[in-house]
Amino acid sequence: MDFLLFKIFLPEIFLSFSILFFLIYNVYLTNNGLLNYTFVETELFNQLFVIITLVLLLLLNIRIELIQNDFILISSFGISFLKKFFLFTCILALPSIVYSFTTTKLNLFEYFVLNIFVVLASLILMSSSDLILIYILLELQTLCFFVLACFDRNSTFSTESGLNYFILGSFISGLFLCGCVLIYGCAGSLNLNNIELIFSSFDTSFSFLKFICLIGGILILITFLFKIAGAPFHFWVPDVYEGASLPSTIIFSITPKIPLCLLLLKWSCILVLGFSFVKYLLVFSGILSIFFGSILALGQKRLKRLIIYSSIAQGGFIIAGCSATTNIETLSYILFFLVIFIISFILVWLQFSFFYNSSYIISNILNKNQIPVFTSSICNFFFTNKVNASSFIFIFFSIAGLPPFREFLSKILILFSIINVNIFSLIFAMILVSILSIFYYLKILKVIFFELKSNTISKPQTFITYNKNFLFTFNCLINSFLLFCLAYIYFFPNISPFFLESIILNSYFTVFLKLLFSS
Repeated sequence: MDFLLFKIFLPEIFLSFSILFFLIYNVYLTNNGLLNYTFVETELFNQLFVIITLVLLLLLNIRIELIQNDFILISSFGISFLKKFFLFTCILALPSIVYSFTTTKLNLFEYFVLNIFVVLASLILMSSSDLILIYILLELQTLCFFVLACFDRNSTFSTESGLNYFILGSFISGLFLCGCVLIYGCAGSLNLNNIELIFSSFDTSFSFLKFICLIGGILILITFLFKIAGAPFHFWVPDVYEGASLPSTIIFSITPKIPLCLLLLKWSCILVLGFSFVKYLLVFSGILSIFFGSILALGQKRLKRLIIYSSIAQGGFIIAGCSATTNIETLSYILFFLVIFIISFILVWLQFSFFYNSSYIISNILNKNQIPVFTSSICNFFFTNKVNASSFIFIFFSIAGLPPFREFLSKILILFSIINVNIFSLIFAMILVSILSIFYYLKILKVIFFELKSNTISKPQTFITYNKNFLFTFNCLINSFLLFCLAYIYFFPNISPFFLESIILNSYFTVFLKLLFSS
């Protein structure tokens, strides 16, 4: 068993030692004055790329499924696939992170040490099936986020962002521990599988214990909604993400999404099986997320803040879909939506990092501080780079969920699965609210294609220019590959949902649904 455990979690062990050698090696290089080359643009990127690629190759070589020590750690085909997809998205997001990191001139390799710690915590988090282990890994991830949020020491906004995140994160960690205490006091276990069995076996004779467990379960659910930026616990996200540096914002919005969505799926399934009315709370939270994300995005002038509110609105569909997680097809639909969500927003942040670099160039010309990227800043962009601007049609129409793009299909599948729960009034409200999100995507496209302003130096807001060298960068290769992935899903829509459903059926990810199979 120990040998199997070592072999199955060899990628995580390798990544742990890689972090140690990464830290020691780069400390040696920075203290050696004879070595004079740029860390950020070459060395750090190469090191990170090699480390994450090797971890991905180790995962591809593992063919063993294991449940260790009463479901504390779980390894299965489905979880292994999610880990591979997670590492693959980390590789795809790495160029935009390094590109924006170079622009902000942070130039400290410790930034990427924290980034690898987040990757390590996320990998183990996807295999965790015990609340205490989940808490430890969430805290490791959150502590890294605290430092990443305030890493830009020259910016007061970054310091304020890190302080806000620290205060709110400490409070929400207390709520998680309070929920664990209540559940352990009544159920006597913190294992997800045991908790599911206990919750589903409650009857009217245990009404008081059931009520206490419900309070503890809702406190833990609030923690997951806070982490995933679900309404009404989304209020901290725009200020923290806006104040943090751009590479930190990209890490916050992409890296933790897959493990946190997996935890939310597991915990919502346990709660819905034990307390059926929790599904109404999840649908209501999803509708609020779509509503606040769409309404508040309409009045945003800064492009970064608009993208943040857009991610909140898109996350509302995942939260609402969790109300029907007792259906295996719904789990595959949510994962299908999550795949398209991650690919689309990596594309969005990659394009934004290009705009941010143009902002940095113009601010140096004007001898001013960093100029924020406004929505009006990207006017005339179609006339300077027609190919790159045309890709925005595919990206934003896909995120907005317009037919026949594939995010429309994923949203329709989630809505159909929620309809089976018989919540028709809430579904109708969700459809009406989601229509609002189409407006600000069309607004951005209108600015890119139809708004004309004189591109003069006296108007620094109209500064987006086209760098011809951008065609030959690694960023352009990633951009082309992700657009190809969206186009492939567009032309072959049947492959992804059925493939993800087979992953769910062949995984211990649905081990807590065994009561449904036995009934």
